[in-house]
Amino acid sequence: EEKRKFPLHLAFGAAYFPTPSLLYTVDLDYYQAQEKGRADIMNYSGGTEYYFDPTNAVRFGLFTNYTNLPQTDSTTIAPYEYIDIYGVSFGYTSYSSSSSLTLGAIYTSGSGKAWLYSGSTETRNMKRDSLTLLFSASSSL
Repeated sequence: EEKRKFPLHLAFGAAYFPTPSLLYTVDLDYYQAQEKGRADIMNYSGGTEYYFDPTNAVRFGLFTNYTNLPQTDSTTIAPYEYIDIYGVSFGYTSYSSSSSLTLGAIYTSGSGKAWLYSGSTETRNMKRDSLTLLFSASSSL
């Protein structure tokens, strides 16, 4: 019986406040694949947060979500998708002494190839776009 290997995940992040109302962040995430044929990947993300005043803040971020699926070749068969994703996020939060309300959005886009028909080696170019709207509220009782 072969023992399952868990993937290695190394992450590094840093944050910097150049002023009391402005924050910059950066993150690097390395994933070392353990499953045969999977690719090692490095994902990147960065963002900023700005406080207009103590009760209102906006956030903006950029990120990657690269696929770790095995590289494709002429023997790849469906169903299969090989798409690297890039994204952007935006958010606004209003704070009070006992609650907060956040509205935001995440947009992702990527392109690559897809093998659509079961057992087929025929490929199609593929583009994927997604928009997620966020709402969050918290309160202390």
